[in-house]
Amino acid sequence: MKFTHSLQFNSVPEWIDHYIDYGLLKKAIYDAEKAQLDGSSKSDVSIPRTPVETHPSKQVPLLESSSNVNFLQLVDKELEKVVRWYDVKSAEILERFSRLNLDSEQVATPRNKPKSHLAPSRLRSYSDSDREDNANERTALIKTQRRHSNASDVDVEVGNSNIISVDVDRIVRTRNQLKAKLIEIFVQLSEMKSFAELNWTGIRKGLKKYDKVTGNKVKDHYLQTVVAQKSPYQEKNQQNINEAIDAVISSYAKLATGGDTRAASRVLSSHLREQVVYERNTVWRDMVSRDRKANTVRVAAPPSPTITDRGAKLLKCLNRQMIIIPIALLVLILGAFFLPVQGDEARCCLAILLFASIMWCTEAIPLFVTALMIPLLAIVMRVHRDHTDLHRLSSPDATKEVFKGMFSPTIMLLLGGFTIAAALSKYHIAKLLATQVLSRAGTRPGVVLIANMAVATFLSMWISNVAAPVLCFSLIQPILRTLPKNSDFANCLIMGIALASNLGGMASPIASPQNLFALEAMVEPKPGWLQWFAVALPIVILSLFTTWSVLMLVYRPWGTKIIPIRPGNETFDWKHYFIMGTTLLVIALWCFEKKLEEYVGDMGVLAIVPVIAFFGTGILSKDDFNSFLWTVVFLAMGGTALGKAVDSSGLLHNIVSSVRTLVEGMNMWSIYITFTALVLVVATFISHTVSALVILPVVAQIGKTLGGGRANLLVFGAGLCCSAGMGLIVSGFPNLNAAMLEDEVGRRYLTTMDFLKSGVPASILVWLIIITVGYGLILAIGY
Repeated sequence: MKFTHSLQFNSVPEWIDHYIDYGLLKKAIYDAEKAQLDGSSKSDVSIPRTPVETHPSKQVPLLESSSNVNFLQLVDKELEKVVRWYDVKSAEILERFSRLNLDSEQVATPRNKPKSHLAPSRLRSYSDSDREDNANERTALIKTQRRHSNASDVDVEVGNSNIISVDVDRIVRTRNQLKAKLIEIFVQLSEMKSFAELNWTGIRKGLKKYDKVTGNKVKDHYLQTVVAQKSPYQEKNQQNINEAIDAVISSYAKLATGGDTRAASRVLSSHLREQVVYERNTVWRDMVSRDRKANTVRVAAPPSPTITDRGAKLLKCLNRQMIIIPIALLVLILGAFFLPVQGDEARCCLAILLFASIMWCTEAIPLFVTALMIPLLAIVMRVHRDHTDLHRLSSPDATKEVFKGMFSPTIMLLLGGFTIAAALSKYHIAKLLATQVLSRAGTRPGVVLIANMAVATFLSMWISNVAAPVLCFSLIQPILRTLPKNSDFANCLIMGIALASNLGGMASPIASPQNLFALEAMVEPKPGWLQWFAVALPIVILSLFTTWSVLMLVYRPWGTKIIPIRPGNETFDWKHYFIMGTTLLVIALWCFEKKLEEYVGDMGVLAIVPVIAFFGTGILSKDDFNSFLWTVVFLAMGGTALGKAVDSSGLLHNIVSSVRTLVEGMNMWSIYITFTALVLVVATFISHTVSALVILPVVAQIGKTLGGGRANLLVFGAGLCCSAGMGLIVSGFPNLNAAMLEDEVGRRYLTTMDFLKSGVPASILVWLIIITVGYGLILAIGY
């Protein structure tokens, strides 16, 4: 939750005008940021000027800089507002407590000591349980008075119960009034303590944000020399509040719990919790209402839904759940009996393939759920055949075959990549490296754009092209909020990061799931990391500059004023160095895996090293392990199961025989161009991962039938083209993430037209690089 909302959510409603205006502080910070960009010290925030000789900040030499005085004057003004209210209210509460008449008879409690649950009047009324407790207390007091009939302050006549009853009623009423006042004072003292703490936190956060945005270092000095000297934060005043709270608890204990201060503290705390819950519910409703009204004022309200709109929404819902799923099931059932494919196993497998394709493309249910249905259907429908005599496997034998292949070295490589990504993200190493690079980009739009694209591409290689754009979009927020309204450079920068993250998805084997599916589909000898880098990195670098040129021509952001990103000031400790050292070691092992194959077998085995290193030393915890993208893991497992089923059932052989007639007489480059173009189109309209799952096994099998060891050539090129399809919002996660990015008033930066006018030409140009430079590089490494 943002601190602005947290402040509203935890504040006392009646005191809301006396808390610091954190939103005003943030506006002043962003004005200071824009002033730095403009080379001036002006601010749009109206701040009453304080005379220099009396201004608190002027008493601190470090804070006298002209770049700081405007903002600190505003902080001084807010701080004085807090101090004035604290002084008045705390004195009032303490005075009320000191005036309470707590003499010994009023606080004396009989041995039969019922607990009172009377809440303050603003919290709740006198309840049935209170009346029952007081009835018990009244009975106990009558018995006590009768035993001590000679008490000086009570006129008791033996046998005259009416006189006793009248006097006891007076005592009970007095005690109830005292308990109610003590509860109210306890609640107010606790709220006053929270008032001081919340405002301290707000001032500290405001100063911290100011230092981060403007590059100053005033927070610690200002807190120690100015804020800490004010009455709410002086040790003697804090001690007075704490002592008053202890005294209230002690007095309440004498009244209600027979001197048990722990029980009294529990009762008073329960009243405080009830009060907070009541206030928070009220504030939360009011806050949501105000936010909705503000959004209605700032952004044009959508038209009220008509009957047609409601029908469209209902139809959309039906399409998701009640139309697509029955159609897919109907295709599965009818396809298993009537598809024109030779062989029962191949026909059933094609039905499963069509069913999975429909479910994946429409996402009627989550992708990984569809992936888990594949092994179930493959076993129940018995699509697997024996490799030797091609007879249909029984369900028990098929089960062993399916699950044996689902956890492959590729899956372990995926987990190793997740482990490295988690460590780099958790300890902010990726963010620190990114800000160090971006801080040197300067203020020229073209340089800033290519720097951000390069960072997004590099991060996508190691923390995946799912997490990289999220991180990069957070890093460019200072740039976005200081750009002029409706600036084209905002759209250009966001599109650049999205497209660069897609390109980074082809840069390393662990950058994206489609690369892992490509490795899984290849035949031995599969390419190692060095071979992958030899092909992918030149393509990615050329594609990066090509995409940058497209964006510069489309948006023409020349002349835009940009505020530079400031480098992070985090310091490295042994954990950071250990993570970086382990990561570099694992990458080096992956690069030379071919030479270590005799000892480690596969690069998936090497992926166990970071898992042991980071989880074994406590750098990552079991919570980090649980937060892995397990949906991607199960999606990969389902894809592997589908590939094995298509191959084992004979369906792949039938498809290849049909497709081979279409490419009959074509040379290898023409076939390469045909399949990469097909993959590019499919990957543009559906997700990269789904296109890789469906098409790459077919491409691999066709490559095998062509002879000459060309299977890996086609799969390599097709796998790279899966990441090159980036012309629509639905083409991949980086595009989806970019499309959802909004400005401070809730308007999205990008539209579908942004993707069409920049993403489509970029996709075509990247495809041209893959079929020219990429084709030559794949041939050069021996495929």
